Amino acid sequence: MRKTLILCLIFFCFASAAKQSLVVLPCIGSFDVNGLERLRDKMEEVTRNTLPKADYRLIPYKDVREAVGDEALFEACEEGGVCFGKLAGQANADYGSWCMVNKYDGKWLLKYQLYSVAEKDILFTKEYDSYNPKNLNDLVDIIKREVPVVLKEELLGIKTEVKPQQPLRTSFWVAVGLDVLGAAFVYAGYSKNGKMNEALDRYNKPGQTYEYYKDARKDAESNRSSRNVFYIIGGAALASGIGVHIWF
Repeated sequence: MRKTLILCLIFFCFASAAKQSLVVLPCIGSFDVNGLERLRDKMEEVTRNTLPKADYRLIPYKDVREAVGDEALFEACEEGGVCFGKLAGQANADYGSWCMVNKYDGKWLLKYQLYSVAEKDILFTKEYDSYNPKNLNDLVDIIKREVPVVLKEELLGIKTEVKPQQPLRTSFWVAVGLDVLGAAFVYAGYSKNGKMNEALDRYNKPGQTYEYYKDARKDAESNRSSRNVFYIIGGAALASGIGVHIWF
């Protein structure tokens, strides 16, 4: 029993030592502090959900701050790049990742980097501007979409193809146009229905002349015909728009 316990402890130590570790360092750039913290938190969440727990250990960011101190952390944040890599080494991590955010020509640019402490070099770096991010949520979406791909390819050896964002097809705008046209005709039909009811109210009003009743009846029939035509056209346009949305 005692030998079994010792063997289990030895196995556990070897298993722990075999695990590689990664630390997600602060995001830097021209965004506000809360926004940068949110990006870092999202990177850590995505990293935790991507890397297998049996092979990788994620070092908590608070442990890094306690290990290296705020001053060293601030200096690394000021310089970025390899300085962040040295910071990952001081945290006893095998890998470090971070992102940089800047605004250029009216759009946000997000650069993601992955550093290997053993190789003392940046394994991966890429600036994502093709998605044309306009706000913090767009930057978060880039992290959710791209970081798992990088980690799988660089650390796990899994090739993953990221599907590029497809522009809205012509069929989408055709469907929207049919929807708008159909709604406009249905509304016009609704308006004619109201006018028809007003004409019927005039027709049912007692004590009027023959010409008055004749005009009221004519108005009611004209508005009824227009209403029916508008409803038919509007319904057909809406049905066509729905069909284009479904089939194309």
